[in-house]
Parts: sequence; C-alpha cells; structure tokens
Amino acid sequence: MLNGLAALHPVLGIEYSPEAPYPLAGDLAVGSVRLSDWPHCADQPEQRYDFTCGELHSRFRAELDGTVLDVDVLTFASRWHPSLVLQEVSVTPSRACELTLTALVSTAGVPGRVERRVVGIDSPDGELADGLLRFEPVGGISSSGVTLWTEVVGDDATKEQADWWVTASWPRCTGSRRVVVAATGSGRSQ
Repeated sequence: MLNGLAALHPVLGIEYSPEAPYPLAGDLAVGSVRLSDWPHCADQPEQRYDFTCGELHSRFRAELDGTVLDVDVLTFASRWHPSLVLQEVSVTPSRACELTLTALVSTAGVPGRVERRVVGIDSPDGELADGLLRFEPVGGISSSGVTLWTEVVGDDATKEQADWWVTASWPRCTGSRRVVVAATGSGRSQ
C-alpha cells in the first residue's frame, strides 16, 4: 500500500487503496540459470525483524547450476525520509561462477498501466538515478511514481541498465558480492 495512491474499485465503484508496483524486486542468476525461473531451488529461508531500528533481515540459500549461493538481504525504510526504502543484497557463491544480480521495480500482477518510464536519469553532477516509473492503477484517480537507484560494490563488476531493471554481473565471481538498491515512491491525485 502506498500513501496517496487511490483508484475506483472496478466492481463496487468506490475509492480504495490499490496495489502499487513493488520497488525492491530482484533476481539472481548463475550463468543462464535464473532463480526466478527455478524458485523451488531456494531453501532454508530465515527472516527476522529488528524493531529497534526497523530493519528486516532475510537470508536464504539457493543452488543454481551446481553452485550454492548464500544470500543475505537487509531492507529498511529511512526514518528521515519514510518514502525512501533501501535494500542491500549480499551473495556468496560456493565456487567460482558467472554471477548476475538484477534489481527492478516490478509491475507483475499489478492491475494498471505504466504512464511513463525513463531509464538513466542524469544531472549536471553525474548520474542521478537508474530509472523512473510513473504508474496508474486500473480505475486510477491518482498515480504513483517510483525512482530506482543502485550501487554495485566492487570494481570487478559490470553494471547495465535496460528497460526497467539494472543488472550487475561478475564474469568470474569467487567471493561475496554486494548490490545496494534505493527506491523512493509516492502517490498523488490526478
């Protein structure tokens, strides 16, 4: 649920709070084998919420293409800017492999339409964001905007922007790798 996002219910004809695009979606792959294609390969899920600082710690293990991946995810919303959500994903492979992490804003299964999509937003000081998405839910009387920014930690990675996702790839990954994702979103009336 996103504060300020509203739509008319398609059956009841009343205002309601519709689903919004998920700003911190992701995927990972070893070679050409993607976890999103083989979700049953993830096991040992563990989550804990730290109420003292509002952090969600998630951990799981996945085996893709013969490589075991230990994945740690830290997610939280900024206390000073509550519409800013951040996530850090760390992946440690059991052996050398070609590792790819993908960060994206997911509209999958969310009724509505993308009004605007911009990839690679620059400012005079350099890159401002990886992308911007404006989304209107079905029966929309408002719309939502989401901005995505990523940082790939480590200089041996390649970062690529495409359509509405960002990929970080390591051709020969032998140790732990991290990707930091920040997304900010808001809803507004038409």
